[in-house]
Amino acid sequence: MIARFASCFLTMTCLIASTVATAAGTEDARVWLERMSQALVERNYDGRFIHTSQTQSETMRIIHRYAHGQITERLVSLDGVGREYIRTNAEVTYYMPDTRSVLVESHAEKDGLLSLIPEYTPGLEAYYDISTSPANKLLERKAQLVNVQPRDEYRYGYRLWLDADTAMPLKSQLVDRQGHIVAQVAFADLVLREHITDRDLQPAVDTKGFEWIRHEIHRQALVNEVNDWRVGELPPGFKLTNSRLQSVVGSKTPVKHLVYSDGLATVSVFIDQNDMEGQVGVSLQKVGSTYAFHTDTAGYQVTAVGEVPAATVRSMVLSLTHPSGGNHESLPVHESAVIRK
Repeated sequence: MIARFASCFLTMTCLIASTVATAAGTEDARVWLERMSQALVERNYDGRFIHTSQTQSETMRIIHRYAHGQITERLVSLDGVGREYIRTNAEVTYYMPDTRSVLVESHAEKDGLLSLIPEYTPGLEAYYDISTSPANKLLERKAQLVNVQPRDEYRYGYRLWLDADTAMPLKSQLVDRQGHIVAQVAFADLVLREHITDRDLQPAVDTKGFEWIRHEIHRQALVNEVNDWRVGELPPGFKLTNSRLQSVVGSKTPVKHLVYSDGLATVSVFIDQNDMEGQVGVSLQKVGSTYAFHTDTAGYQVTAVGEVPAATVRSMVLSLTHPSGGNHESLPVHESAVIRK
């Protein structure tokens, strides 16, 4: 009896210790993610990173300044034609030497490096398991590994190597539920700077003779023009976070743009009128780590795009509803349509 009691007591003690350790590990991982999110926004840094996904690879330089609550960020492609991107709190400007054009557009979502790295948000743990693990040095810095693992097939996870002192991400891997790498962002060098000048944030592209294009966001008609559209069957945790009308080159009318997020993964749904009434076409495409599911049907072009598994964008398009005489009707997409990869 004494031996049995001792055995039960030892088992209970181990279970309690394991539960406490797991809770402590989760809390520790949460703190690391919160520190990382703050560091990415509020620190000044200058570095080169390589963004890879399957057969694609691009080397970028990033210069990020945070001053008086304002973000200014310059991204320079060090490969190919030398495109540059300048981002502020209000808008992002794309300098494209290959097309001799400059595109300026307002934005509400994350851009630049912030769009490639996850951030901690309330409710994250309902759809992801987060934990910490020991890590080796990176860039001669002591690092902390944070794991963000998806609980279902509708989202990807992350492995993050964070600088032990500053929580800046030195490397980030986008991974599926089996742990396979979908994409990676890794710094080749990173300098945290006390000051970044205005000159550091000016584009090196000579824009003489370039065409300037501005994409406007139309907010005055959101209720009638955008908010009637809805994804009927959202993957668990995804919610509508933004909706707007947006001017797009090549479209005669502003495109309806819906943004859905679970707090970490984000999917954009674009709805554009066309002249293909009655025609149906469906395609699934993958570019790098991004899936896009598209259909032409009922006089509309509908596309869902996101750095998420194919099942997520597909389910959003197939359950999208649109107003017809004040009532919502499902888009008539046929399952027999051809899927292209």
